[in-house]
Amino acid sequence: MPRVVGATTLQNEHGLHARPISKLIEAMRRFSAQVDVRCGERRANGRRMLEMLMLAAPFGTRIEFSADGDDAVAAVEALLALVDSKFGESLT
Repeated sequence: MPRVVGATTLQNEHGLHARPISKLIEAMRRFSAQVDVRCGERRANGRRMLEMLMLAAPFGTRIEFSADGDDAVAAVEALLALVDSKFGESLT
């Protein structure tokens, strides 16, 4: 199965920090696909908190998910939806 890729822009106020990363990791647990997260030239394993923190992705950053596996399409769609929902955070 080919690699599935999807991208969006971080719209939550503080970008990619511990709380949204935890939500992404929690969402990924529902899927068996291997997911990489990319921010510019930086890349992280989507299941590793420290690697994701090292992306240092602030508000307005383009973030890309790429996944391999039987449920890769569903995984990428779920992660994009989570980011697009601003991780449940609101701009203040």
